[in-house]
Amino acid sequence: NAYKEKVFGIYPSMNYGIKKAAGENIIFMNSGDEFYNKKSISLLYEGINSLNEISSFCFGQAEIKTKLGISWRIPGVNIKNINSWLKIIQPNHQSIIVSRFLAKNNYFKEDCYIVSDKLWKKDILNSSKAFKFINEPVSKFYIGGVSSSKPTLKQVKIQLKNKYISNLRK
Repeated sequence: NAYKEKVFGIYPSMNYGIKKAAGENIIFMNSGDEFYNKKSISLLYEGINSLNEISSFCFGQAEIKTKLGISWRIPGVNIKNINSWLKIIQPNHQSIIVSRFLAKNNYFKEDCYIVSDKLWKKDILNSSKAFKFINEPVSKFYIGGVSSSKPTLKQVKIQLKNKYISNLRK
């Protein structure tokens, strides 16, 4: 049975997915989040393939949704300069497709609780050779999951112990 290996935790599971991936590209969709519509995967796939670069990624907008019915897009619809935007803000990982080569050279930091995805995206942005932005929504991110909840005292202590605390914000 190929599924006898047990992996516990969000980031160890994501790293396990990277290690086992056999396709050309990887995208991580968390439980509860979803692609924006039926053409989202095609848009991302066509975007990354158009780059013709093994160390690349493609991303589109994420529609952020609250339980109150309020929603907005990141990046916004009126984005003028995506390179400047990326220096300040990172896209949601649910809206990023990454080449397997790039992912296998940038694993999630398992000693970080909750913020490892932010650090991973920063590593992806810094080590890629090419990227493409699709100025339309490709994913829906629902606020209320693990990353948007208030951290416990135990989680804060874990973050304070690791060496990445200064990288929590860009």
